[in-house]
Order: sequence, then C-alpha cells, then structure tokens
Amino acid sequence: MLFNRLNFGSETNDIVRYQDDELDRIWNPFIWSGWESIKASYSTSALSGNEYRLPAKIMETAVKPVNGTSLDFYLKGIDSSQQFYMYFNFAELEEVQGQIRQFTISLNNNTIIGPIEPKYMSSQTNFTQSSLSWKELNFSLNKTNQSTLPPSINALEIYIRLEFLQPPTEQTDVDSVKNIKTVYQVRKSSWQGDPCLPRNYSWDGLICSNNGYDAPTITSLNLSGNKLTGSVPSSLLSKSNDGTLTLSLDGNPDLCKSSSCSTESKKKMSVAVPVVASLASVSFASGAIFVVYWHFIRGRRHGKPAGVKPNDQEKIQRK
Repeated sequence: MLFNRLNFGSETNDIVRYQDDELDRIWNPFIWSGWESIKASYSTSALSGNEYRLPAKIMETAVKPVNGTSLDFYLKGIDSSQQFYMYFNFAELEEVQGQIRQFTISLNNNTIIGPIEPKYMSSQTNFTQSSLSWKELNFSLNKTNQSTLPPSINALEIYIRLEFLQPPTEQTDVDSVKNIKTVYQVRKSSWQGDPCLPRNYSWDGLICSNNGYDAPTITSLNLSGNKLTGSVPSSLLSKSNDGTLTLSLDGNPDLCKSSSCSTESKKKMSVAVPVVASLASVSFASGAIFVVYWHFIRGRRHGKPAGVKPNDQEKIQRK
C-alpha cells in the first residue's frame, strides 16, 4: 500500500499527477523552512529515463539543507508491527564544477544505503532492500568525508506492506484485463495493482466475485465509451451470452460486437478485445499474500511541519 509519495522542493505547492506523470501517480509537495529548494536550469527527458519512469516535473526540483551536513526526517507514532519500504529518488540539478556531492542514507544512526553520488540531470532510484519496522524510523542523508557539497533529494516514495489471507485475482483474468489496458491504452488511475483486491479499491469498470477465501474472478467488465476498435472474440461473446460475464461495450462505434462479423470486416480491424473470463481454477499456496494498492495521503504545505499517515499528518516531520 502506498503510504505517501513526496515531491521535494516544489515551487508551486501543487499536487503533480497526469499529464505530468504518464502513470497518473499522485505526488504531494513537501518542503521545510530549514531546507533550500533547488531548481534545474532546464528540462530534459533524461530525468524520466530510469525504469521507474519518474516524471521530469518532479525530478526538476530538490532540496538541500540551508545549514549543516545532513537532511533529516522521521516517521513517528507508527505501529512497530508495520513494515515500510522506502524509494529515494535523486538527480544532480546543479553544475558542481569539480565539487562532489556524495552522501549516505542512515536509519536510526545505522547506514543502510550508500554512498550515493547523483549524476547531473539524470535520475536514479535507491530503495531499501528489506522492510523497515520500528516504533520510530529516523532517516538522515549524511554528507560523506569526501563530499564538498551537502546532500540533496528530489522525491520519496513510502510503501507499507499489508497482509491479506485471500489469494489474488484469478491469473487468467488478470492477464486478460492487463492486455486490454495495454492494447487500448486505457488511462484510468484505478487500473493499477490487483484488479479485484482490495475490494474497496477494485479497478473502475470491473465487478468481481466474492468467493470467500478463493481467488476472486471478474464477473462484469464495462468498457463503454472507450473508443475501442476491432472485433469481439466469439469466446468473450459466449461468456457474455451464458451469463458468466456481464459485458458492456456501448459507446464504441468502431467495435464489431456481433459474432457474425464478416471475414472481410475482421481483416480491417487491427485489434481484438482480449478474452476476460476464468478458464480454469488454479491451485495456490496457503498463507499470506501481499499486495500493493495506491492510496492518496496529503502532505503538508510550505513552511509548516509536515507529516503523513493514513488518517493523520504527523508521522513524517522535519527534526
């Protein structure tokens, strides 16, 4: 589960999401009066070049300490049983001209990552290799002895691991609906993670079965008004006709919805809707299954103590 996603050094204090972030991730502004904002002198696609496809708008800003050799923040008031994963995102935005910006990341005075030396106008992501658990998590970005410049950071993502006894959505359904998302470039913010789980965060347009501790399946698929083209496979129509799948395709004038589509017409269609239906049951290992879902948590505004947690804003603060 997403605990928070932070944009350091924002000049506008605006939330950043699609279209600045092609994946429609929500980035909350985060700044502290003891930190100095850094702004890149120009924009480049290299800032979005790593595997995490970080938005350039986020990576074009950063913070560094006004005074001192470290950037410090912490999570407090958390349950010691909670397990966190941290993704630290860096890019050098200043022309250091022979100087060195090098630092480590420590947790509760123990170095966990580093040394890190950000590359000029190029993004990199460093993350914790294992989950972090304690009643208070104190983080510090500390300047190394070789460094002539203080540490800086552009963005931070914090995740918390949740345990679910129910297995994930039937894999054939997952594969099919993800194919739909890819083929038709469906841009819905909820279409991330497991399509059916957690139940309160299932993908928009889907209805899933509630099979107790069995894997849920997709029982209803609403693709109305998505400007789809091509022909609907007979197997999908068959599932719709026999009542195992409720299929809604209205508002797609270029989509052939009949099993009697002519061969000539089908040749003109470039894409077919992937089949979404459970074809067979699969066995699964007993035990806990961990899934990640996205949840928006508001950060604090400029010049004020900042904190984030599911229903409070006092868990991350500037020390």
